[in-house]
Amino acid sequence: MKGGVGKSTTTMMLADTLSLHHEKRVLIVDCDPQANCSQMVLSYEGLKEAKASHKTLASWIESLIGRSIYGEKMQRYQAGQTICYDVSELTNFKPGWFNQNPSEGRLSIWPSIPDSRFAELMFDAEHVQNGDLEHPRRVLAQEISRGLKEALTDEEIAIFDCPPGFSTLAQAALLNADFILSPLNVDFVSLWSLKTFWNQGLSDTLKISDRVPRYAMFTMVRNSGGREERMRLRQELSAFANGQRIRAEVSFSVQGLRMATRIAPDSQRSFNEKYGSLRGTVRALGDEVAELISSQKESEN
Repeated sequence: MKGGVGKSTTTMMLADTLSLHHEKRVLIVDCDPQANCSQMVLSYEGLKEAKASHKTLASWIESLIGRSIYGEKMQRYQAGQTICYDVSELTNFKPGWFNQNPSEGRLSIWPSIPDSRFAELMFDAEHVQNGDLEHPRRVLAQEISRGLKEALTDEEIAIFDCPPGFSTLAQAALLNADFILSPLNVDFVSLWSLKTFWNQGLSDTLKISDRVPRYAMFTMVRNSGGREERMRLRQELSAFANGQRIRAEVSFSVQGLRMATRIAPDSQRSFNEKYGSLRGTVRALGDEVAELISSQKESEN
């Protein structure tokens, strides 16, 4: 529910670790019209190219309606036609090191652009029926589910990066989720927002069962000042989440903030260069989530 808690940064960290170190085939679905995660992955220049070639989530949504937000007639696109595949060139080691081993994993993205918000509003208007405000999210959830089944294999992992708030697109993404991870800052308003999101959003509004695991984690943690307050907030989170809390905590880092302003496509080449002092924490976060996903699949089988 709250902006600035690290949703896009956490998405990027997980996608890099799962694809590079765990050699998974990962697709980021960027549902946030701010497009921070899309810029982190593609760079600003790459994102402009994606829009020009209709490889964005906005183009796909517009094609469901049959027209663009500018009034132009749109052809129908399959989901796979609007996804940018194999977009990461990160390596484990610095370029030129003789012992670098390319990962068997891959990272793709269904990118967002600012136009996505207006495409979503058009979709809402198109699908409201007899005052049924829930109908658009149900239809969009079905379309996303169908699109991902067409575009992905069973082995691939889709990570939805949701925007702040509770938009139709965010709700449709959550209805397709097998696992929900909620980042929050170490402050009480963030915790309040988390409680509201889990209780009113997931349980009461979307009727998402407790069988869908939900976890919380702290990001942008500062270790200076307010020690007692941080301890009390951690205790409150543990009591509310009933143990469903990620152990890894991402510290505040200027390098982490810099990821969101990536301009050039070739500005990030290795995992260590990209994450710097955060690389150990990022790796630990990915390892922990990979273990939880694996355990969930085993229990389902």
